[in-house]
Amino acid sequence: PTVPCQWQGTVGGSIALEAGHAMSGVRVTFLDADSTRIVVSTDCEDHRLAWTVADTALLDVAADGTDRWSVVLTPKQTGDTSVRFRVWHGDHADFTSLPIPVSITPGTDPHAEAEGLRVE
Repeated sequence: PTVPCQWQGTVGGSIALEAGHAMSGVRVTFLDADSTRIVVSTDCEDHRLAWTVADTALLDVAADGTDRWSVVLTPKQTGDTSVRFRVWHGDHADFTSLPIPVSITPGTDPHAEAEGLRVE
């Protein structure tokens, strides 16, 4: 899978999820004009991560709680939607991403009998 990214007005990659399987620890990193990661001081209380989901019937996004730049993605049902991330500063966004595609496929049956294995 391709790591989703946005650079100079173009989105590449997408987020692939299985319905019913939340993905935690999804870290959103913002880059400056030199492709260097922007680091906001931990003392800074004016900046935070914000987001908008195109179809909230398909996907829920919540703060991870361990890092203010990380989220938990919880797919609710199969389908395609998108999410936009923002660097929120006080009462406005300093940066808003283009829509990042999210594809949600049916989840696997946790009670299925094993037929083999794969080590990853």
